[in-house]
Amino acid sequence: MVSLPATDRFFAALQPDRAAALLLAALTVLMFVVFFALPADDAYIVARYVRQLYDGNGLVFNPGERINAITSPLLTFLLAAIHPLSREPVDIYRVAAALLTAWTLVAIARRAYPTRVDGLLFLAMTLASPFVCFWVIGGLETPILLCACSWLTWFALSATRGNGPAQTFRIIGLATIAVLTRYDSVLYVAPLVILCLSRYRSDARVIGATIVCALAMAAWVAFTYAYYGDVLPTSFYVKLTGPEGSGEVVRGVGYVLSFGVLTLVLPAAILRWGKRKERSEDRTPIACLSPICLRSCCCFRMRVGIAKRCRHGKGFEPCG
Repeated sequence: MVSLPATDRFFAALQPDRAAALLLAALTVLMFVVFFALPADDAYIVARYVRQLYDGNGLVFNPGERINAITSPLLTFLLAAIHPLSREPVDIYRVAAALLTAWTLVAIARRAYPTRVDGLLFLAMTLASPFVCFWVIGGLETPILLCACSWLTWFALSATRGNGPAQTFRIIGLATIAVLTRYDSVLYVAPLVILCLSRYRSDARVIGATIVCALAMAAWVAFTYAYYGDVLPTSFYVKLTGPEGSGEVVRGVGYVLSFGVLTLVLPAAILRWGKRKERSEDRTPIACLSPICLRSCCCFRMRVGIAKRCRHGKGFEPCG
């Protein structure tokens, strides 16, 4: 009887789904390692604001110049919390973001799919996607937004009459995190929040969460207006009043419309199809939504990034 080498015996003993899980994990880690050498330039803009804050110059890019280039308040808070631990907070944040994203997508896959094969397919489309890995490890706020919107979508689609108020409580908190991560995420989270509030507006927990989250966002807006004189980042007003202001607005509207089509229309159609199948096959359509939302968001950001770089005559690199 011919004995197999140790490595062959190891792989022969592996079940196909376990082998696929190991391959998926190895591929994801490899992409994180490769893309780690390609940090986004914009990540260091926020880091410079934080460094100036700790140097006693205030939350500014250059001392004495109160110009608001902070597009992600939550990322600013996180880097400020990490800064005392390291003079390179961006690198620590990038590793933490990769771990958070992996945990989020694996946790949702375990909850959303009854079979391991379906869960692995979900992770292959999301966690092992080069688009997701590229933006997650870049140092921008993208992974925070991805995780917040993924959990928010899961809670919204898994809500029932029994757990509706509790799920709405979580949805409101996650929506606040998403908006403080990126202002334009309000286009995605606002419809869900409004729908949930209309159903559970009399619940004390929902009312309390709404008040606290609204005060948190109002506090940031009040700070930016008092400190910088602008509610939105200064770059928004510069582009709006510049020589190509109207063109920038038109392109911005186009980006917003494409975002709506990619992240709302297709998932809505699939959810409608999934509900029909659910009646006949008793299967949940919830998990059909997440991979399309996540990949659509990443493809949208890739398209915007490429367009921005090409418009300025530069090669491709990550951008916020």
